Amino acid sequence: NTSGTYAVEGVNSDLRHYIPLLARRSRCFPRTLDALRAVMNVFVDAYNRFGQAKHAYRQQRPKGGLPFALVDFL
Repeated sequence: NTSGTYAVEGVNSDLRHYIPLLARRSRCFPRTLDALRAVMNVFVDAYNRFGQAKHAYRQQRPKGGLPFALVDFL
């Protein structure tokens, strides 16, 4: 399913972009597995809250209105 693959690759891209530990093994790596878990927990919480805020914004706005931005989330 192409749409499912697109969504997964989008999330993977966000993970690599926002968490340097996951971008390149040769440059950044977690000292412990607990450190990686802590970083992932913070990221997943923020990512989900951002997604919920974007969904709520889209429910309130008419189609074709201004797109959701990080500024709206803050």
